Amino acid sequence: MGKNSKASLYVSNKLMKKYPCDISELLYPWCDQVHPRQESKKNIILYWGYLGAAVDFERIEELAADVKSNSLEIEIWLVGPVASEAKEPLDCILKNNPEIKLFSPRSLEDIPTGRVLCGIEFISKHFKNSQVLEFPNKAPRLLAYGIPLVYSGCQLLDRPFFLRYDGRINDVINNINSNMVNIQQSINDHFKTSNSQSVLDRVKLTIGRAAAKSL
Repeated sequence: MGKNSKASLYVSNKLMKKYPCDISELLYPWCDQVHPRQESKKNIILYWGYLGAAVDFERIEELAADVKSNSLEIEIWLVGPVASEAKEPLDCILKNNPEIKLFSPRSLEDIPTGRVLCGIEFISKHFKNSQVLEFPNKAPRLLAYGIPLVYSGCQLLDRPFFLRYDGRINDVINNINSNMVNIQQSINDHFKTSNSQSVLDRVKLTIGRAAAKSL
């Protein structure tokens, strides 16, 4: 891998450094930006994705307790398929935390994204790839709808639209509200260089460089 390849595409800087290649390109997950209608009242914290072993359910329960202790009118939506090993802890969390709602898998188009304050990506400490995670697969989809991502258990890129959760939801809310212009501008800037056309162009360029080197 890497040194034995003519060219390599990477999904993180850490993997690029671990498996170097002369011709390389760093490609984080991408999609094309949309511009949905925004609502003035944002009262949903959204987990959108697979609910399995990689998810820190204890952290989600801590978030629910944080919301409750601050008397916030916020719901935590968990949207996605549930792995068999996650059913028992998830059932317990839902039973004890009415703020948390579980929904079957659905597209973001079928979610009131205008009401979403932020997405969450809480990674379990037992997830072996947590330390190489820089840009989650779900991130571009959420960002495409103008939704910043709050995370814990990993170290995402230093971007205004990625915010670390340290157990204080009011800090997150204040950060988002006070920096919304900067967050949205950083999202717009991200999609200028990370969309389907720009990624295709970069892949073609990498292939072309590898082909030229083989001559």
